[in-house]
Amino acid sequence: MKSTRETAVITLGVGPLASKITRDGYYWPTLMADSLEYFSVGDLVLRVFKASKPKKRDKLNPKWEGPHRVKQVIGSGTYELEELSGKVIKHTWHEIYLKKYYA
Repeated sequence: MKSTRETAVITLGVGPLASKITRDGYYWPTLMADSLEYFSVGDLVLRVFKASKPKKRDKLNPKWEGPHRVKQVIGSGTYELEELSGKVIKHTWHEIYLKKYYA
């Protein structure tokens, strides 16, 4: 079972979570260490649709696209992705634009 910290990082993301914790007066000294490198090589992830195609803005567009597989951890929360067929996606993606895919 996931810890409360892992669940909080997944649902809120690092930025909003850090501001909420600070605003509420809590102290979480390992927040950044707990959130960085959350995905590992081989994990399935979804990426934000509007980050990959910013020109297409429509109310009915999907919010997430994928699943994609993490090919390589570049560092400081940046990942290289590939499609399930093995085709590499040309840009690197930061963890704020990704979320875990549970099949």
